[in-house]
Amino acid sequence: MSLKLARSLEVVEGADRGRTWPLTRRETILGRGDEAHIKLSDGVCSRRHCKITVNGDSVRLLDLHSTNGTWLNQKRVEQAEVATGDLIRIGQTELRLVTREELEEGQAGEFSQLKAKVAQAGNLGRRMRGMGFNSKVALVIFGLALAAWLLTGWSLISGQGKALDDEAKRRGAVLALALASGNREALRLGEEMLIDVNAVAKEDGVVEALVQDRAGRILAPVSRLHQVPGDERGGRALAAEKLLVQEIADGEYDIAMPIRAFDPAAGAFTKVGTARIVFRLAEARGLMLDAWLTALISLLLLLALAGGALYVVVGLVNRPLLKLKDECEAVLKGDQEQVRPPRGFKGLEELGEEMNRLLAKLSQATPVPAPRPPAPPAREQAPRPAGPDSVDQGLRVLGRLVQDGVLILDGANQVRLANQAFAQAMGLQPAALAGRHLLDVVEDKSLLAGVLALMAQAKTQPGRPLKAPAQLSDGRHIGLALHLEMAPDGEPGRVVVVFQGLSGGAPKEAS
Repeated sequence: MSLKLARSLEVVEGADRGRTWPLTRRETILGRGDEAHIKLSDGVCSRRHCKITVNGDSVRLLDLHSTNGTWLNQKRVEQAEVATGDLIRIGQTELRLVTREELEEGQAGEFSQLKAKVAQAGNLGRRMRGMGFNSKVALVIFGLALAAWLLTGWSLISGQGKALDDEAKRRGAVLALALASGNREALRLGEEMLIDVNAVAKEDGVVEALVQDRAGRILAPVSRLHQVPGDERGGRALAAEKLLVQEIADGEYDIAMPIRAFDPAAGAFTKVGTARIVFRLAEARGLMLDAWLTALISLLLLLALAGGALYVVVGLVNRPLLKLKDECEAVLKGDQEQVRPPRGFKGLEELGEEMNRLLAKLSQATPVPAPRPPAPPAREQAPRPAGPDSVDQGLRVLGRLVQDGVLILDGANQVRLANQAFAQAMGLQPAALAGRHLLDVVEDKSLLAGVLALMAQAKTQPGRPLKAPAQLSDGRHIGLALHLEMAPDGEPGRVVVVFQGLSGGAPKEAS
């Protein structure tokens, strides 16, 4: 199986966002005109804006004297080499060069069913990752299934070996009888030229077929004509008065059948010769194939049952966990106010109610430091905002359920809460981020610009969740989701920012 590089252009911004065009030509023209190979719905680009040339491993971009120019990674170019992941902007459309490996032409159809199975396996893998499973769990389950097959199937394998030996003897005896019956009349008449062993010698498992007369001379095959075997095994075969099976080696047998013909003078059947078959089990391909198929089918059935049990366990246990995770993400993004835990799982219900209490405490906490109020009467107790203990507890819950980075700010853009995923991407411990300003914790300028732009947009429509793509300085693309809540005095209150697809190195201690 060989692979080839397949390149395509993916629209990441503009009127055609989401569309993908494969680069199957040597030269591809982009523009809004009918003569363009890739026709864009962008009124700002020229009719023939630019051309992309693919030559082996090289991809080049050439501007075709367009009105607004062609840009590669935010730099205007006349012509330039394009690498995988580079961004091409023409007019108001931004495209990314994508490269992937594909099967050579003619092989894709052969593996279409395999691709479907891989897609199903990927779906099962997604469920396992969401549940916290890893490859060791699957290995343990299938290892147990294999051990059970070996324990229960050993007797089957042993019995199959004995059955093969018995079948070899039976088949050899039938062939020896056929060889004796076919040559009886020729031996009675003494017609040596009529004796034939070729038909029997071609059967599966037959190593040698012989016909001997009463004196022990070989009459067929012609290559051994009139030879007299002098070995002990040949002597026993010649003296046998009934079917004789002698084991030569493991799985190999010498089977002798006396040949009798009616003698009118004596008025009885007399022995006129011997038919011999040397039969080897290893040469009987049909028998060996049946044995291997039986063992293989039993193994596959057991593995299929183990896989089905694994899928059922993952599906039953994982579904409510994924639902709770989605509920938590929806609350953090501002799409809903409370977590709706799945019913029927007491532990998950308690976890969901605990999260709702923590979120309620966080929403009640004062976003901006205020003068300390006078002490209440002894009989009353002032409401207490969420403290470090509640924040730590909330982080533990969020760290288990939310895989995207989450950052919660107050009205002064200071960090109130950050989960493990965001802290890991920043290279810090979550506790080291609390109380720091947004400008101190988001050091990537491109990412910070995206967050500030989304915050400015959110101030004009508070309470409404906003989403936008963002790009890091190293070229990676992530998604931003932001929800802004206004304080009672009309000033910005809590800000929840979700960084979708953000990842980084291991956490380190804050300096």
